[in-house]
Amino acid sequence: MKLLTLNTHSWLEDNQEEKMHRIAKKIHDEQFDVIALQEVNQTVEAEVVPLPFHFYSSDVKTTIKADNFALLLVRYLHETYHDDYYWSWAYNHVGYDRFDEGVAILSKTKPQKVQAHTISKIIDSNDYHTRVVLSMESESLPYTFVSLHTSWWLSPEGEITFPYEAEQLQQLANTMNHPVLLMGDFNNPSQKRNEGYDLMMKSWYDTYQLAKKKYGEFTMGGEIAGWEGQKEQLRIDFILANTTLSIQSASICFDGNDEAPVSDHFAYMIEF
Repeated sequence: MKLLTLNTHSWLEDNQEEKMHRIAKKIHDEQFDVIALQEVNQTVEAEVVPLPFHFYSSDVKTTIKADNFALLLVRYLHETYHDDYYWSWAYNHVGYDRFDEGVAILSKTKPQKVQAHTISKIIDSNDYHTRVVLSMESESLPYTFVSLHTSWWLSPEGEITFPYEAEQLQQLANTMNHPVLLMGDFNNPSQKRNEGYDLMMKSWYDTYQLAKKKYGEFTMGGEIAGWEGQKEQLRIDFILANTTLSIQSASICFDGNDEAPVSDHFAYMIEF
């Protein structure tokens, strides 16, 4: 099984369409089973799409608009490579005053159940502190996949916010019938001790640490949106599991080495 997670930073990148096409080619070449995407944006003013292509809603009540990044990516995959992915999207909050920002999951197999879960204390789409995760279960895959974009350990206002979200994620995992894989942008560096990463490691396994082979390490190269003034490279995008797995390989891609970046984050993929 192959998994990919990427914070797409969509519609905020130069040459955005070309970068979307390169993401699609990577998906086609690797044939990922499940893909988790974050900062999947659509403009607030865009036209509503009544029946989005290959969209699977289940328990998710949301509005998809014509320029939703995941919608265009899935459509391009179908039209260019004849690769069909089911997908869903959960709205988090308004971004940059002009976007509906959310998280998405793409799956090669038809989902059985998709749900949106608010994990933040704040529940207000006009407030960027609002965090909603998206979980997906499939009839043919014995796992629950969760796409997420969590808060920093310390908010810009000086409040420690991440532990509450970590507890909500643990409670969510406790309700699932299958092993859970958390996929996404955690905003908590693996290098930082006694904060979010160490807290998660009390109950979760880091697939990067479990991997028999590793290619690359960092998922951001320095200063990016939300990390102003950051000089060092960090690993903040993870795939965490609540059970130990035999991970054959863990790879960083679109990091400027073998592949040019497609976002301000690098992508992370595993095979197991």
